[in-house]
Amino acid sequence: MINLSIDKIKSFTNDIVYKRAMQTYEENRIKDFDFEIIEGLGEELYKLKANVEGYLDEDDFYTTVIVSKNNILQSYCSCENNYGYKGHCKHIISLLIKLHFNSKGMYIELNRRSIDKLIANIKHGSGNLSIPEIELNMDVILCVEKDYNKQNYSLELKVGEKQQYIVKNMKKFINSINEKEELEFGKNFILNHKQHYFNEKDLKLIEIIKDIYEFNAINESYYGSSQGFLFKGKKVYLPENHLKRVLEILENKNFNLKFHNEDYPSCKIVNEELPLKFNIKNEKNNIVINQTNKLPIPFTKDGKYFFYNEVIYKPSNTQIELYRGLFNSLRKESQISINKDYIEEVAKFIIPAIKNISTEVSMDNNVKEGLIDEALKAEIYFDKIDDVITCELIFNYGDIKINPLNESNEKTEKVAIRDLTNENKIIDLLKHYSFQKNSKEYFLEEEEQLLEFISVGIEELEKLCEIFYSNSFKNIKIYSSSNVKTSLRINDKDLLEFDFNIEGVENNELKDVFDAIKIKKNYCRLKNGGFILLNSLGINDLSETIEYLNIKSSDLLNASVTLPKYNALYLNEKLKNNNEIIVERNKNFRETINNFKEIYENDFKVPKNLEKTLRDYQKIGFKWLRSLDEFKFGGILADEMGLGKTLQAASFINSKIEENSKNIFMVICPTSLVYNWESEFKKFTPDLKTTLVSGSKDLREKIIKDIKDEDVIITSYPLIRNDIELYKDICFSAVFIDEAQNIKNPNSQSAKAVKTINSKVNFAITGTPLENSLTELWSIFDFIMPGYLLSHSKFSKIYETPIVKNGDNKALLELNRHVKPFVLRRLKKDVALELPPKIEHKIIVDLSEEQKKLYASYVAAYKEEINEEIRKNGFGKSRIKILSALTRLRQICCEPSIFIENFEGTSAKMEALMELIETSIEENHRILIFSQFTSALKVIEDNIKKRKIKYLYLDGKTKSQDRINLVQEFNEGYGSIFLISLKAGGTGLNLTGADTVIHYDPWWNPAVEDQASDRAHRIGQKKNVEVIKLITKGTIEEKIFELQEKKKEIFNNVMDEASEQNFIAKMDEEDLIDLFV
Repeated sequence: MINLSIDKIKSFTNDIVYKRAMQTYEENRIKDFDFEIIEGLGEELYKLKANVEGYLDEDDFYTTVIVSKNNILQSYCSCENNYGYKGHCKHIISLLIKLHFNSKGMYIELNRRSIDKLIANIKHGSGNLSIPEIELNMDVILCVEKDYNKQNYSLELKVGEKQQYIVKNMKKFINSINEKEELEFGKNFILNHKQHYFNEKDLKLIEIIKDIYEFNAINESYYGSSQGFLFKGKKVYLPENHLKRVLEILENKNFNLKFHNEDYPSCKIVNEELPLKFNIKNEKNNIVINQTNKLPIPFTKDGKYFFYNEVIYKPSNTQIELYRGLFNSLRKESQISINKDYIEEVAKFIIPAIKNISTEVSMDNNVKEGLIDEALKAEIYFDKIDDVITCELIFNYGDIKINPLNESNEKTEKVAIRDLTNENKIIDLLKHYSFQKNSKEYFLEEEEQLLEFISVGIEELEKLCEIFYSNSFKNIKIYSSSNVKTSLRINDKDLLEFDFNIEGVENNELKDVFDAIKIKKNYCRLKNGGFILLNSLGINDLSETIEYLNIKSSDLLNASVTLPKYNALYLNEKLKNNNEIIVERNKNFRETINNFKEIYENDFKVPKNLEKTLRDYQKIGFKWLRSLDEFKFGGILADEMGLGKTLQAASFINSKIEENSKNIFMVICPTSLVYNWESEFKKFTPDLKTTLVSGSKDLREKIIKDIKDEDVIITSYPLIRNDIELYKDICFSAVFIDEAQNIKNPNSQSAKAVKTINSKVNFAITGTPLENSLTELWSIFDFIMPGYLLSHSKFSKIYETPIVKNGDNKALLELNRHVKPFVLRRLKKDVALELPPKIEHKIIVDLSEEQKKLYASYVAAYKEEINEEIRKNGFGKSRIKILSALTRLRQICCEPSIFIENFEGTSAKMEALMELIETSIEENHRILIFSQFTSALKVIEDNIKKRKIKYLYLDGKTKSQDRINLVQEFNEGYGSIFLISLKAGGTGLNLTGADTVIHYDPWWNPAVEDQASDRAHRIGQKKNVEVIKLITKGTIEEKIFELQEKKKEIFNNVMDEASEQNFIAKMDEEDLIDLFV
């Protein structure tokens, strides 16, 4: 795909024209824009065409341009300024700007055209398919004619099956191809495009002629037929750019050449050097140079092609450049004569050039006698004087010694033919390594440049010449930092010991060495006068390791450090692939690493009561938690929402209690999830003694005081802040924090509180360990393994600032090495084969205090009213009254403000929904939210707007056509949320663009809920669908959910309108009254 950069486009014109072209593009003055891809010179070319609107009374300007990746190959514009500017006009430049900004869309459009064309051909040809079967032979005649001081190039063609016929009118021939029309060549041959086809190479040639045909037509259209000068009868004349494309196609193919009225019936083009032959002789005190074979003829203006002995040569650029000067001189005169006084210059420059480009060079004896023609032998002598390095460079040709800095002007009996190519390689290498020169030698003063030369440059120089060193030079001590030795041990106290040693560096110099690395120095000068090079992987990795482990300068004096055991994993990962570091590991260290590598194969048994419940990936999560606990490491269980993180944690706790009943565990979670955790424990581990820490301060104090009788206690972040002093004398076997992003701010009261709890090991559970900043990740790690990611200020300096502000990939890699072993994250797509297509679960939400008071007062009032209604009218006639009361109670659970004006309290369910939405969107899920209350949907809509989340909305007022458009928009990717009224959108919609369904309020009939869920879970859905039901604790919603489970078979058989009336009609009086308890 071609996309010229703006800088490249600017180079085709001047600044004023470019600005006008940009204005033309921005004002949308480019009309009837069209484009196509054409083949040329072995690459794709873009051909652009358009009419560009003129200003005021100006006519439109027809503009066309052909571009490659880097250049304009051909252009035309009908404006009068096209050839007046230095560069191209604004109309041509505006087309290039349009290409720049629209290249991707154009490429897609070309693909679409190809597909449309293919489909059209298939439709057109169905039942009457005709495939050309006869390949045509096409002969090419390339003509070169002299026209005063220039050459004209043209093509003629012969076409036929077995016998070729001259194309007498090239324009008619191209028109026939374009229009797919027959063309008669004579009685024996008619070109029929349904029967005949051209081979690929011939088609490329025809495409070039088509381009010229179109360019010619433009000229005829604007200037009259007299200006269509490129087609004349059987000939098509080739502009320079088209000539080069033709020559490339004709390479290695025999063709007819008419060159200056001479016929060459079997000409070919070859990528070879010209076979040049020269003679050098001494004549009348002159050096005379002759080309013994005839001069080649330049075939193109730029001298890239030459015609010689019936062959067109395309020589190398080197031969072209060296031959150009000789050729120009020899074309004017038959020979080159140079006074013998300049023999040294001839031997130094001219003879080496001739030898370089020739297949044969002969020299008369009287010339040879004065020359030495021997191979170059270069020598360099290095010395050290004080802190300066000197070198003397000598070029030896036989007995002649040449110092390039002090070439003697004295005449010698013989002159050496110089090898300037290799001489210059040596001199350029010295310059590359910053050597300066005086009248007789090269020298180097700067330490850094000296070290670079000795460590790298000398080895390169040895390939070109022989090197000699003085003793003082040999005594320069440069230590390679590649020989780094380390020792990694787990000691008897279960701590990690890290020893290290660098050859040539004393322990008391380590700090200086590492400081030099930090300021990006390439070397460090040692106290013994030597140097240590700092650009090796070994010492840099060691320096980075010391920095990332926050090892203090004082520790470097002993070159040995004691660290917490959890650093073993990072150290092993950091050093294992570094071949420059020799690493020794003791037995305990190796066992720790190997045991951790086999973490998923460890022998921890899943509790029997959960063996059939846990899926395989959940069993892996269980073993991962047990293994970390075994090593006394913390961890973050970061599975995607819906994969059962709660169940994995519960299975871990169950397993530990089975081993030791005295273990006590704590779970800390958001207030909205405490009952959900309690429900999960009761469902999956009913034998565990689980207690909620809730109620008044005195009650909570009593619960915590009696904690030794419990297996698990569950509390919330707000309560842990208030009760933290009550836990100071308790040590938990493990603490789990759920929705761990609640401690993402390390300065928050929640973060400070949970980090003071005493426990043997800490675990964090979150689907989003990182939301906005790396500090959030640090804060969670500061809970699970305090100090592992350093202090917050150190973490910011070493990781956060380099990664976030500077895009430092190395710091990112180091951070990943640190955290990877302690984070387990699986996505639904990773475990898709283990998951059911639809995952269903409920989230229990506790009403806010305002809601609880409101709900209790309404329940009391309605119970009295309904009992009175039943006494007066009987149960059967009281259903409408009951229905109204139930609806109000359900609305209080959802959002009291939808029917109570000026309600200023909070809705716990609304807050839980917003948390769920934010978590889901962070994990790239797309959500359907169903509610039977459109008034509740409007409140949800307001909350979503405040969070600037893109969404769609559908209820009973949405028109049919709008419904279709909304569904299409959502499935094509617009918006993260679709709010839907259950009655309006619970059926008949295909919303496979979603993978999460939230039922904000429970529906009487679970079959209707299933139908709504199946808007996403249906044919065409490629992801697992998660269905979440929000249920408020201790309310009518919980009663409805329990009744649904109890009487599911009955409800699933109700296929008529799913309404409250139907639901109540099938309930007896006892069930109904129970709803108000």
